Amino acid sequence: MTGTPRRIASTAVALAATIGLLLAGGPATAASNPAATLAAATPSPTAAALTAGTVAVTGTPAVGAKLTATVVGFGPAPVTVAYQWMRGGAVLPGATGATYTPAAADAGATLSVRVTVAKTGYTSLVRTSAGVVVARLLTPPSAVTISGAGTVGATLTAAPGTWAPAGTALAYQWLRGGAPIAGATARTYRLVGADAGTTVAVRVTGTKTGYTPAVRTSAGIGVLAPFTSTPKPTITGTAAAGRTLTVSPGSWRPAPDQLRVQWRVDGGAIEGATGTSWEVPTWAAGRSVSVSVTAVKKNHRSVTTTSAGKAVALSLGSVMTPGTTLRPGVLLTSPDGRYTFGLRGDGNVALTRDYALVRSARTTGTFDASLLFSGDGELLLLDERGVSVWSSQTAGLEARAAILGNDGVLRLVDGDGDDVWTSAAMSAQPDATAAGPSVPGRYGWAYPLRPSGTFTTYSGHSGDDIAAPTGTPVYAMRGGTVSVREVWIRTGCPSWASNTTKQKEVVVTSTVDGMRLEQVYAHLSAFSVKTGQTVAAGQRIGSVGSTGCSTGPHLHTAFTVDGVRYALYPRDVLGTARY
Repeated sequence: MTGTPRRIASTAVALAATIGLLLAGGPATAASNPAATLAAATPSPTAAALTAGTVAVTGTPAVGAKLTATVVGFGPAPVTVAYQWMRGGAVLPGATGATYTPAAADAGATLSVRVTVAKTGYTSLVRTSAGVVVARLLTPPSAVTISGAGTVGATLTAAPGTWAPAGTALAYQWLRGGAPIAGATARTYRLVGADAGTTVAVRVTGTKTGYTPAVRTSAGIGVLAPFTSTPKPTITGTAAAGRTLTVSPGSWRPAPDQLRVQWRVDGGAIEGATGTSWEVPTWAAGRSVSVSVTAVKKNHRSVTTTSAGKAVALSLGSVMTPGTTLRPGVLLTSPDGRYTFGLRGDGNVALTRDYALVRSARTTGTFDASLLFSGDGELLLLDERGVSVWSSQTAGLEARAAILGNDGVLRLVDGDGDDVWTSAAMSAQPDATAAGPSVPGRYGWAYPLRPSGTFTTYSGHSGDDIAAPTGTPVYAMRGGTVSVREVWIRTGCPSWASNTTKQKEVVVTSTVDGMRLEQVYAHLSAFSVKTGQTVAAGQRIGSVGSTGCSTGPHLHTAFTVDGVRYALYPRDVLGTARY
């Protein structure tokens, strides 16, 4: 305890000295390190007081917009200022600059800045600004889109998508090549001539009180001017194998820089057929020819128009050369038009006079057949597998042409014009089941209704239908033995078809060119024959009705050939179908 009086005395002396200096107005000592905020803020008995100023946050309080801490009035100058930005009163780590750019996390929060003002020899001051509320963020759609054609005169419509929250106001500005279009501030915009050759887009701005505005810009749509006149081309010339057709494109406005031509058969483009004229090949016989014209012009939308179809004659004329393939229905015709030679829809190669059979290959029932005049001078009938069913047996005899004359004889001739084969080698028509010349029909087949009637074949249907009033006479297409039937249709009848009576039908069984052919005539209202009776082609067998599974009076016809159903149709044998 002996040392205690001395320590008290020295402390008192030091305190008295300090008080003396203050009373005498002597200099004060301030903290030299401004960062030592806490130490500097502690009043020193010897530090002078700074003049207090103000601190405020200036700038637009929005995400992405820079805010500035404005510090004024602290003195005497110069002073040092340390900054610390705050969110909701909590320190934002690292935010110690005079400026701060709010991030998405600040949206809707209150920001303020705390400053520490220091000067050597003065007591540091700490002041915090008033808070500013950062505007919330809108939730815009991922994309804005445009609907409508990019053609001058068309109207484009902006699809702004869904903006949140509800009540967001949307403003539109259409852009041409990225620059605003004067006055184009509606949701729709009608394209004008100045837009041709440019790209048009729309910019959508969403605004709502208390929220930061958001902007979305659509992808651009290329704009082209239209042709004001787009005529369909027309075809001139005779549509027949070996003949030349020419296209007339019509008058386009404005005048195109280029017109492109494409010839078509049955709608399909023909490779290489792009000239203004085109020679019809033999394989196009019996088909439909059309031509497309495409107009091209700078800053204009290209347009393609297609002519009406022009039916190519089924006849190749009276002469055929090697390399030609005949489809069913395509014919050689004698110069006087009385005789024809070719492949029929029933698979028979036949020579006819006024639609009556004269000679044939006796190949009825050859399905999906084709008749080829081969490069080595032979006529070949090929089935669906490409297997030869019949031939003229003239391979190697140097036949150079097949010619059908007014005498009704088909000749294969060599380079000297000498015959190497004639149609006399074919069988004379020996079939007693065939229709004679006086019976209405074609190629030895009688029309089941007279006049011929219009065949209709439905997808998946088992035969051909011919609509006709109840009681219309029905005739046998070929002669044969009759079977009369009345049956209930137990399966396959749709709910929308009547099925309240037994179906009346006649089946005529014939042997045609060695093939067993069963002809079905269904939905009859009455029979004109009995089971076991023999009938000739063209003989009446019953009357049209609507019995069985039927939606109205009509004749249903179908064939079975050597047990094969639905491979041959009445429209095939009568030549009323186009292939």
